[in-house]
Amino acid sequence: MTGNKIAIIGGGLSGLCCAWYLSRNPERQLTVYESAPEVGGKIQTFRNGEFTVESGPNGFLDSRKEILQLAHEIGLGERILPSNSASARRFICSEGKLREIFANPIKFMTSPLLSWPAKFRLALEHFAKPPQGEDETLETFGTRKLGRQAFERLIDPMASGIYAGNPATMSVRSCFPKIYEMERKYGSLTKALFSIKKERRQQGAAGGGPAGPAGVLTSFVGGMKDMADALRDGSRAEWKTNVPIQKVEKTADGRYCLTHANGQELYDAVVIATPAWDAADIVEQLDHEMAAHLRNILPSPIHVVAVAFNEHEVNADTNGFGFLVPGTENRKLLGSLWTSAIFQHRAPKGIFMTRCMVGGARQAHLAELDDEALVALVRQELQEIMGIDAHPVFTKVFRWQKGIPQYTLGHHQVVSWLEERCRTQHPGLLLTGNSYRGISLNDCVVDAARVASAIEATT
Repeated sequence: MTGNKIAIIGGGLSGLCCAWYLSRNPERQLTVYESAPEVGGKIQTFRNGEFTVESGPNGFLDSRKEILQLAHEIGLGERILPSNSASARRFICSEGKLREIFANPIKFMTSPLLSWPAKFRLALEHFAKPPQGEDETLETFGTRKLGRQAFERLIDPMASGIYAGNPATMSVRSCFPKIYEMERKYGSLTKALFSIKKERRQQGAAGGGPAGPAGVLTSFVGGMKDMADALRDGSRAEWKTNVPIQKVEKTADGRYCLTHANGQELYDAVVIATPAWDAADIVEQLDHEMAAHLRNILPSPIHVVAVAFNEHEVNADTNGFGFLVPGTENRKLLGSLWTSAIFQHRAPKGIFMTRCMVGGARQAHLAELDDEALVALVRQELQEIMGIDAHPVFTKVFRWQKGIPQYTLGHHQVVSWLEERCRTQHPGLLLTGNSYRGISLNDCVVDAARVASAIEATT
């Protein structure tokens, strides 16, 4: 296929990055369609006086060069804001108390987070049974490798905090591909950690641990919306907001016809950068089977509730990143991120502000509560967990009924099928976004660059 007229459906981070990367070719004629009044998707930064609150992602990890390079390219190099050193302290709510997670092995093994039998079981990880099959749920993996208690108090809250998911259905291969590959390459996570550390020393490399998320949480002085705005302003694209795409069809000559409320447009190539469930509706008439596969990727509802208190009324240690809550605690919070301790420029001096997550795959019913009830729920939970019995000086609720994509068992097969379907049946049609190959901002940037390269190679 040849042609330079390209449509991007979806103005979230993935669509914005696609537009930016494709803008490098001056021959491209780009149009971005966004159904909302403004671009950014779930990246929306709310500002009220000295309060700055993220509606979705709190930032990105600086362990990937792509997103930092992109930040400099779009003129945000001077506005990059690393998190405060205090954010290195992280907690788990266990047995009703906040217990710090220590990176130091000796401190970790002497902490009360796990019982001594659980610590002994964790130390035997090297001798755990090998995996059965090409994929398994996160719960099966965690209990097989680490033991039941370590899974419940370490892996489960991480899954809830990152994906708002249910470990009993989540795919370890798709949700934590690095850990998945480590076990298959080295046979043991313990052996993998020592081997990779040795390899990095030999290569003179630095960085965080190889098993999970590494790097420093990073944002921008004005919040993550700075990035969305800079990508929009710096891209050579026509931006059509408040224009939802109803359907995409293929013409006899192989081009794509996009239908929206104002009419139809023809394009040589189309990038669908919406969530999978929205993409399913768009391609329904083009390919029923493709739409069915897209609908296999479901969202979990999650709401973000920001509350702020006068510090002198908070009788608790708030010097840290925050805490996550295991499912076995039977609490109504997934976690609490202490925003005012993580980043500068987020709350007035003398104010403690936290963003709390409510809902998720296991407690979807809580997402049905109205704003007043959500704030009351959060205040009650913070009082019971942290002892905060103060009246908030600021509150803000962000509602995401269709929040985070769930990578359930077999997710990688669905993604592989979709990729092959586009390549063989619909050349020039590509999918990107956090529904497929990773939900983090880093993942979105990397995948958008991949899609842009694929467009360059096929059009």
